[in-house]
Amino acid sequence: MRGVPVVFPHLIDEDIKFLADISSGEFVESESETRDNWGQSRVAQHVGLQGLNWYVTARLLWDPHQDLDVLLDDYYTRFYGPAQEPMRQVFTYLEGLWLDPSRHSDQPWRTMMTPSDVTLVFRWLREARRLAAGTEYQPRVEWMLDEFQIVRN
Repeated sequence: MRGVPVVFPHLIDEDIKFLADISSGEFVESESETRDNWGQSRVAQHVGLQGLNWYVTARLLWDPHQDLDVLLDDYYTRFYGPAQEPMRQVFTYLEGLWLDPSRHSDQPWRTMMTPSDVTLVFRWLREARRLAAGTEYQPRVEWMLDEFQIVRN
């Protein structure tokens, strides 16, 4: 596997809430980039896989005292509509993998996700595709299916 989805909204919540009353601001760096053939242009990659982290970060920086569960419900409902439950399962599972210290190594792309993990996540993504079929949410689910292919390469 070439890529590892990095999902950790609960750590973001914990960090921002901890810093809320002692920080006068935060710098957020969140990138996954590539350069064009000339080494000049930078383009964010895998925005769908990073979107939940960005959403949680932005919303909590705006108001650090918000309830994370309410934010997550809002995200899944508004972004995935009828496919919200399998998409919630995807992100919850990926976060669990990321937070499991036994999955970390000096080569996380080899140890973070097993083939059975990948199969399970794709099963949820295909279910999300089925539920979103023919709706405005379908392209978002397809986007995630496309981006998640990185774990197979």
